[in-house]
Order: sequence, then C-alpha cells, then structure tokens
Amino acid sequence: MPTESGELRVASERSGPPYYTEADLAKLRARYGVATESPPAPTPARWRCLIADPTCRNTVELQAMGAYAFRARQGAVDTGEVDRWNSARAQYDVWLGLPALTETEGKNRYTRMSLGPKGGVVFSDTGDLWGNLGINMRYWLGRGHWAPHIEVTSALAFRMATRAGNDVMPEAFRMKRGAVGFSADVGFGLGGFGSLVIGGQYDSPLAREDIPEEHREVSSGMFYFGFRGNILWGGPAVAAVAAHASTRAVKRP
Repeated sequence: MPTESGELRVASERSGPPYYTEADLAKLRARYGVATESPPAPTPARWRCLIADPTCRNTVELQAMGAYAFRARQGAVDTGEVDRWNSARAQYDVWLGLPALTETEGKNRYTRMSLGPKGGVVFSDTGDLWGNLGINMRYWLGRGHWAPHIEVTSALAFRMATRAGNDVMPEAFRMKRGAVGFSADVGFGLGGFGSLVIGGQYDSPLAREDIPEEHREVSSGMFYFGFRGNILWGGPAVAAVAAHASTRAVKRP
C-alpha cells in the first residue's frame, strides 16, 4: 500500500489461516461454545432404521396397538333405546417417517421431528374391520437411542367389513358399507420402541333417504387408551393380538 511519501510497500505475509490465527479461532470457539474437535459418531441405529431412532433420516415401521375402547352411548330414535358398552381395539399400521426438522452436531445429523403418511387396519367389537389412512408425526426430545418422544397421528377411518348375521343368513364375516369418520391420538414413548396412547374416533352417520332402513347407521364414536409400538421387538404385537382376540368375544347389545 502507498505511504504518504508515495512509496509503495507490500504487506508481509503471515503463516496460518488467511484471516484468523489459531488464537483468533480459539477466541471464536470460546465465544460461541464450539468444541475444538467434532463429537464422536453415534452408534448405528437398530435394525437399519426399521425401529425409529433420532439418528435415522427415513424410517419404515410396522406398528401395532392394543387398546381399551370407551364407547360413546348409541341408540335408536324410533325405539328410544340407548346402548352402553365398552370394548377393545386392535390396530396394525405401516408408518413412513420423513425428516421434517433436523439438527447438526459436528459431522453428525439428528432428526428432531419426522412427518409422513401411514395406513393400516383396525379391528373392533364383533370383528368389525376398519380401514385407516392418515399422517403421523414424531418429535424427539433427545438424541440418544432411548430418547423420549411425542407422537401424534390423525387419519380417516372407514368400515370395510363386519361379522354379522340374521334370521335368514348365518353369522359370518361379510363386507359392509360404512360412512367415513376420523380418528386422532397422541402418544408418549421411549426410543421408538413403544408409547402409551390416548385418542378417539368419530364415525359419521349413514342415514340418507336413499339408503334402505336396514343399512342405515347412526353416528358413533369411542375414546381409547392403550399401548402402541414397533412389532419387531414383540411387546406391541402381543398387546395387539390379545386385544384382537378379545374383540371377537365382545358383542354389541
């Protein structure tokens, strides 16, 4: 650079980074709490992310839930009868989890929140079979393999079949038309293995004038409390199968 006398001088070069010395970098790390070395890489996720984990990006899970269902009161307006009964609920789903919110620590990336579609079937009293299509969300409260998490699901529900009979036809498992309802629940769990779940389902009525009287249905619903988790470690599958077996023994009033 030129001086006041017009003499041109060249700045001397210094070793190290082009803009910061090691002392400057140390001050910068101390100011923002940055570690000198990158943290060690986490241990690999279980079952190649078939069990959800904060270290996974995309996950595909087989979920099962066994729950006790508190039924809403149901009845018929024409007869004035009101039915009160509770039952069980068994649900089997496939979840796809995609990273919606991620965090980076050194060279390691963690999923803080995942979001994706889900679909499955629900078995309820008298062997009713419902379809279930919706979305799932999981928010991790830590980064370890046993980190707690909150999960929320919401889905459309529609009846596909039921076990029924009358004086003409013997009792059998038959396809049955049903109106579309919706279900939603929230769960609190550990490490993608299992969660305690509380939720509800509402079934809209099927009572249009063009529908024959014997096929009409009133609105109904339930609240349920149960346990849901990944089938791979066995516990949730046992709970769901036990609930499924109990639904065959329960009959509506």
